[in-house]
Amino acid sequence: MLEKIQQSEHAEITLVVMNGSFNPSESQPYFGRILKNWQKLLYKTYIEVESRLFKNKPNAFESKYIGPLLSGVPRLSVNPRQTQFSDYIEGNDLDSIRNHDLDVIVRLGFRILRGEILKTPRYGIWSYHHSDNMEIRGWPPGFWEKQEGKSVIGTVLQILTEELDNGVVLYRSFTATHQLLSRSLNQCYWKSASFVPRMLKELHFLGEEHFFAKVHHDNKSPTFYSNRFYTAPNNFQVVKFIWIQFAGFVKHKLVRFLFLEQWVLWYRFQDGLATTLPQYKKIVPPKGLFWADPFVVYKEGKYYIYLEEFEYSRKKGRLSVMSINENGELGDVKPVLDKPYHLSYPFVFEFEGEQYMVPETEQNRTIELYKCQEFPHKWEFQKNLLEDINAVDATLFQYDGKWWLFANVVENKGGSDWDELFLYYADSPLSSNWISHPRNPVVSDVRRARPAGKLFMHNGEIFRPSQDCSVRYGYGLNINQVEVLNEREYKEHLTTSAKPNWDKSVSTVHTLNHENKLTVIDSICYRPKSSWYVLAFVLAVSIFTLATYPPVHEHWQRVLLRTSMVLLTLSLLALLKFRRPHGNS
Repeated sequence: MLEKIQQSEHAEITLVVMNGSFNPSESQPYFGRILKNWQKLLYKTYIEVESRLFKNKPNAFESKYIGPLLSGVPRLSVNPRQTQFSDYIEGNDLDSIRNHDLDVIVRLGFRILRGEILKTPRYGIWSYHHSDNMEIRGWPPGFWEKQEGKSVIGTVLQILTEELDNGVVLYRSFTATHQLLSRSLNQCYWKSASFVPRMLKELHFLGEEHFFAKVHHDNKSPTFYSNRFYTAPNNFQVVKFIWIQFAGFVKHKLVRFLFLEQWVLWYRFQDGLATTLPQYKKIVPPKGLFWADPFVVYKEGKYYIYLEEFEYSRKKGRLSVMSINENGELGDVKPVLDKPYHLSYPFVFEFEGEQYMVPETEQNRTIELYKCQEFPHKWEFQKNLLEDINAVDATLFQYDGKWWLFANVVENKGGSDWDELFLYYADSPLSSNWISHPRNPVVSDVRRARPAGKLFMHNGEIFRPSQDCSVRYGYGLNINQVEVLNEREYKEHLTTSAKPNWDKSVSTVHTLNHENKLTVIDSICYRPKSSWYVLAFVLAVSIFTLATYPPVHEHWQRVLLRTSMVLLTLSLLALLKFRRPHGNS
């Protein structure tokens, strides 16, 4: 954050205010501090153990020496008056800060700031709250979201007021919760490091009047908060948290041991966009690979599906194509593009009578453009549209005399590519001069940012498919209506969504594309890895169960044996169901 501010052309750091207050608890002996905080001991221990066992690279919480970065910047040490939770900067300390005529103060090293200091900088004191302040106010970030089964962690940048965690919101974003608390927080903090520089840039770009007019508009509705104020968890709550974590870990490992998560395709032919998912038919690939990211091309009366073909043995995706007719008859799947790096999301579009493709090439840190030389199989590299960028799922759209490029981008290494949608524009899709939209990222929400297929027109309106990655990657599909799309503004709102509820074997619904009469989506389905896995698991459970009971319990042995046989029969039936040849169903 500090580096971005110092390197920018619209802001500079002119003062460092240091907290010189002395905390008496630090003078207590080590064991004295433990006894005083014994009810919170387990939480601190858990955080320390998890951070040591599962290291994040890069680590957002690693200490850094910032002396050279702030070289020449004056420093002021203050001693705030302290109450139980708050700090008040008063008297000569307050006057000294006022003398620097600051525009913004960013709170980092103090507790809850109250009093006249809140009115001292011209545009207020800006502060992070690493939770959604509409749901959780207090501390610690991330813990209570996971404890209460929430799928996202909110982050708010706000202008502080006297009310706890209820300031004027400048920026709001959401990140997915992961199995590990440390990983969730690491991604959350890396992403949020850009929030202050972004808002300073926007303040400079819009000017004070327009900037705060937008801020006041976004905060015009009253927000009621009806949950409790959260504090550090006690030992019993941490034990419950650890149990939830452990149970989730075991379930995840067990499913991964027994089943293969395989991406499959679903399709439906009808006039117009097919919106009833239970009516779709399934296309299942062979066991050694998966098919995902389907894009449809209708050319000369024939339908072609371009897709990511991922071979588990290679651990890398390539792009392939298959044909399909309205009877559901499939042509052979043939590779069309393979590189030393992973390829996916084959965005195919037509421009001036020619077919072009923009695949995902994040591993190469590029957004690449290919031209079709011999349809549908031969494609030739043309140029890099963007370079030195961690971008996924680039999606182009022509509107109002411009070409618009949507892509999820990781701005800070360590952040997630699920969270933030960036927008670029140019006069031509073949341009090498793509301009970053001034409001980037135009969406910062793991529940609806990442592209999920081509934008499309419906009843004269623009709609953008996007992924809901809050529960897991590609969990749900959103359809967002684009309200404003120009060189200064972007607005969209969610109109409808689809969840993986129509089939018990389905756990995601990920991409949507439509052309003429054909609509395709993809999803993850579970299928057993091998008959030996299932047989070994069932037999192991049976033997263990029988061995646990002594011979005197013959009745229960018979019951358990019959139960095991039922499980074995069901597992065999499941294998017969999943081992059918690939094709439509």
